[in-house]
Amino acid sequence: RADGMITREPGILLHMRFADCTPLLFFDPVVGAVGLGHAGWRGTMQNVVGAVVQAMTDTFGSNPADIQLVIGPSIGVCCYQVGEDVWRAAEQAFADPAPLFDRSNGDMRFNLWEANRRQAEAAGVGEIVVSGICTSCHTDDFFSHRAEHGKTGRFGAFIGREIGD
Repeated sequence: RADGMITREPGILLHMRFADCTPLLFFDPVVGAVGLGHAGWRGTMQNVVGAVVQAMTDTFGSNPADIQLVIGPSIGVCCYQVGEDVWRAAEQAFADPAPLFDRSNGDMRFNLWEANRRQAEAAGVGEIVVSGICTSCHTDDFFSHRAEHGKTGRFGAFIGREIGD
């Protein structure tokens, strides 16, 4: 088990399963490398985005500016209520964590999309696309650990290169 994987071998398909955590799909068209990351709040605080970008740079010679990243469907700030433990972790992981939290409803909600987008930007990723699809709001299309109270499946994220690519 890992929070990040990379390859540039054609025919190898990277796969991870999700149910609210954030799928991170990386592609470097210049060196032909792909990566896949899994970022729940803990993985986000540990900067999975930065770790995958660094692994692609170290292993394949990727230039971060050439990397394209899709931040896939995951629980949105609209539904991701968190506790003080997440706030404390964010204070350690981010210079300015306040914009990553919404406290407007009397509780505290964390924005995984923006946190991972910020980390990608800091790592120099050239193109970042945020799906903006909340798994908790869209249980007809995605599994959500929170919305389904832990009794749920997982949806898969896959990335790879075609044979002959």
